[in-house]
Amino acid sequence: MQQAEHITESEVDIEKKKQELYSEIDALGIKSDSRINKLKKFLADRKIWHLEEMDYPLRNSYEQYLRGQIRSQIVSFYLKIYDTVKQQHIYQQMQTLNGKRIYEWKYQNKIYFLKYYPEKEIAETFETSYKTNLLVWDFTQNCSEVLKKQIFYTLSRIIANTSMSKAYRNVRLKSLKLLYDSCVQLNITDIGLLEMEQVETILKNFPETSQRSILGECRRDAFMQQEQIQWEANVWYLERLHLGKHRIDESKSLISISFMEVKEIQNREILQAYMKYELGITGQAVSTIVRRFVCIRNFIIILQSF
Repeated sequence: MQQAEHITESEVDIEKKKQELYSEIDALGIKSDSRINKLKKFLADRKIWHLEEMDYPLRNSYEQYLRGQIRSQIVSFYLKIYDTVKQQHIYQQMQTLNGKRIYEWKYQNKIYFLKYYPEKEIAETFETSYKTNLLVWDFTQNCSEVLKKQIFYTLSRIIANTSMSKAYRNVRLKSLKLLYDSCVQLNITDIGLLEMEQVETILKNFPETSQRSILGECRRDAFMQQEQIQWEANVWYLERLHLGKHRIDESKSLISISFMEVKEIQNREILQAYMKYELGITGQAVSTIVRRFVCIRNFIIILQSF
């Protein structure tokens, strides 16, 4: 008897959750049709009771579910309803403080789907994109958290640049994904610490020369966004050092200083310590410091050849 009562109560509880879920979907104001009904059934069958639980992995499960039930030619139309429900829920929640906290665009160890970007104006720019591989970013991979955060930072910058054309943005996203995959394969832990040989290996993976600039962009982002200056980085970007304007010749286009050419680690560390002193303490003109640096670096490179 007690077991029967428990089952009955459980069924009542499930039915209540199901109706609350359906009401939450209906409240979004999306035109109800067979696609909505199929989505409701799928969510209820998997005990997904809140729209917050809808994510990209669940979207993949839904796609497999659909392929077992309907013609493959119309699967995309059903997936569009899944996306629309999720998007409308996000935009609705972004009107509340708690919703902004939940959907804030920040790094997390999860899979991101760019159509679910929290800002509607930006998310809508991905609506007509059929290159799903460029919209899915997997930060659950078994690799360095530092690397993943660096890739995420550059990804965020590219997405937020609304002045960039969609075509060019796709090129940048494709290049960044190639860089990410290459770094994972090579077990790179920090883009700022890339060695010359690693850079050369990574660049071989880029089929087009124009795509290669993403490595420099990501490395610069990694250096610029650090709370503390990363003095051990193999390339320094002068803008991050906050040097006085009186020390910089604006007619010169120097934006960075590279230590990668010095392959012997101890020599490189000594040279970095020297440059940290020159730039941070002496107060001399950057052009004067860099001329001395280039002479010293070239001398060390010559010694390396012996």
